[in-house]
Amino acid sequence: MDAEKSTGDVALTVLNAPPQKIAIIGAGFTGVALAAALHRSADQPLEIFMFEKSGLFGAGDAYRTPYSWHLLNARACDMSAIEDDPDHFVHWLESHAATYLDNHIPHGRQFVPRVLYHQYLCSLMAAIFQDECKRVHLELIPEEVMDVEAESCGVKVTLKNEESLIVDKVIFAYGNNPPAPLPISLSPAIQCFNNPWEYTALKNIPNKDPVLIVGTGLSMVDAVLTLHHLHHQGKIYVLSRRGMLPLPHTDNSHACAFDALALPHNLRAMVKVIRHDAKKLMAQGGDWRAIIHQIRLHLPAIWRRMNTTCKKRFLRHVLPYWNSHRHRVHEKIDDLLVKLRNEGQLIVMAGKLISTDNQQATIRLRHALTTHDINVKQVINCIGSSHDINEREQPLLGVLKQRGNIDLDELQLGLIANEDFSLKNAAGDVLPGCYALGPPLRGEVWESVAVPEIRKQCHVLAALLLSESKQSHAAQQFPQTKHRK
Repeated sequence: MDAEKSTGDVALTVLNAPPQKIAIIGAGFTGVALAAALHRSADQPLEIFMFEKSGLFGAGDAYRTPYSWHLLNARACDMSAIEDDPDHFVHWLESHAATYLDNHIPHGRQFVPRVLYHQYLCSLMAAIFQDECKRVHLELIPEEVMDVEAESCGVKVTLKNEESLIVDKVIFAYGNNPPAPLPISLSPAIQCFNNPWEYTALKNIPNKDPVLIVGTGLSMVDAVLTLHHLHHQGKIYVLSRRGMLPLPHTDNSHACAFDALALPHNLRAMVKVIRHDAKKLMAQGGDWRAIIHQIRLHLPAIWRRMNTTCKKRFLRHVLPYWNSHRHRVHEKIDDLLVKLRNEGQLIVMAGKLISTDNQQATIRLRHALTTHDINVKQVINCIGSSHDINEREQPLLGVLKQRGNIDLDELQLGLIANEDFSLKNAAGDVLPGCYALGPPLRGEVWESVAVPEIRKQCHVLAALLLSESKQSHAAQQFPQTKHRK
């Protein structure tokens, strides 16, 4: 009886304890998904402070586009923000955006406009505000965090407006780094769009101007779609080191028994096995995409066991192939890209941008000894996110790195962290009360930029934070509690 009473006292104490205060830096998918996971599981008072310097909550880079032709690059069934409710997004679509759905296709199999996903993430925040239990308080703060410092009473968060607050935990969920710069300086006669996520900027391109897009990934696809839907008539040149475009999704559902955890540790041997098994699966009527899916499920473990040499070889030689197979597009978008290429408007090149002079770009094609020139009036930078900390655009990270509070991984892909997402400083020690989720963990787990992987991280970290808070309150209130027989 005494043991039951003690347990009840602990539970009551936790419920009546002061709220745990959690600061989330960034309000794109990662930040919102973590807040939703905390709200869903919280059985104790929580105060969540979400900081977003852009002032646009629930959008991030991917979902701030206003254009309906920018589709999700995954089916609706794979886009739930809730780890333990895989149909959450599909049910939301059916309730809030049914006009966008094709009733002749299972709703979960459809690719819907990304602008809807922004609305979906906003609805997750609204659910916290509207919760009748009022156990979780969410405050959205449109300010930039400039410093984070561990103190005896918690973690001090300092804002650009010089205000500060003390919290128990800070989560770095700032998403992708800013776009990487172009490899060369451009002629002043050429207009450059350095940020492909400024979606409406392309409206300013005259529709007959020749355009060069540097990079052939998903941002390039967005740019081509925008130009096409704005009735652009000029040539569109697309350039990257290997000239590989994202491949299309398919509806092939052939079973796949591929064991990703049995892959060799050596990169060359690993690639050989994947190619062999993909060919074998396709010969049986299957689809290589099923193998990519199996690899994604276990990629953190595969990445961690690879040595530094293998990781560097992957980034240098295999990455373009991985990106084109992993980051795919809807079949209809692929059909449009093929159509534009066949018509001669879209010209894809494998090579390197050497220089520009006036409105002329000099390019050396892959394996070619000579260069050739193309006329260009506009350049769109779609190289992708930078791997470097830009102290001008990311002052918080610059301050923390200079102080030795954080450090980059050995490949300079992201922040060093433990498997429980806690950040480590330059000396290898844990930075008290600080965690990272999503793209900042690329160096630790590699695959950390898409919804399925990030929502799992959010689910795990939310459980960890809530558990630590319970243990802390119990220890403070009952430091010497013993069960009597």
